Amino acid sequence: MDHHLNLFRFFNENSETEVIENNLSRAFSICLKNNSLFFNEFLKAIMTNDDYEYLFNSISAEHKYSLNIQINTASIEKESFSKVYAVAMTSDKNLDMGDFYSQLDYGDRINITDIVISIKDIVIIIEVKRTGEDPKAQLFNQVLPFIREEYDVIPTSVSWQDVVRIMRKVKNIQQLLFQTSVFITDFLQLSEVKFPHWFEPKPFNLLPFTSQNGTPD
Repeated sequence: MDHHLNLFRFFNENSETEVIENNLSRAFSICLKNNSLFFNEFLKAIMTNDDYEYLFNSISAEHKYSLNIQINTASIEKESFSKVYAVAMTSDKNLDMGDFYSQLDYGDRINITDIVISIKDIVIIIEVKRTGEDPKAQLFNQVLPFIREEYDVIPTSVSWQDVVRIMRKVKNIQQLLFQTSVFITDFLQLSEVKFPHWFEPKPFNLLPFTSQNGTPD
């Protein structure tokens, strides 16, 4: 497929870091929203097994689901939730969240988080960085309104390497079932070009070989 038709490739894309990361979190959110298998596998990766089972063992009409981007966390109705997941999503595979509660308090600064997912009475707040930049201070201040009122806040991290691994697994499962997801395919395609460090080396037998004239054999 012509790479210009990729869903997540924009004309005249601004090269500022904030714009790139906002577009990245938007593209990731679209994948979550439009692929239920990926959504399921991602939640499994960031939540405790008990919380995952609690969310999906039973669902009734009054249970609400929401996924939004670029949210001022002070505007979240805290009364609707009993537990908060504070998720740092970076390319650092070994991000240590042990010092999460010792981060600097930014005071009254407005704290906009990249992605907010809520299901039942659990809310997931995700701060996205495309590199290994440490987002803990930002994330801490985003969930500070919950911490101050002694909510159950669980700090955790997930790497982009893990995310693309999950995406590839979902893509392979759906391929076996003769299903396709343009959202997952396009996200992986664009990410492999822009962020190759997220991807594990391909097995030798999957590498394309070219002939002497530069065309694939």
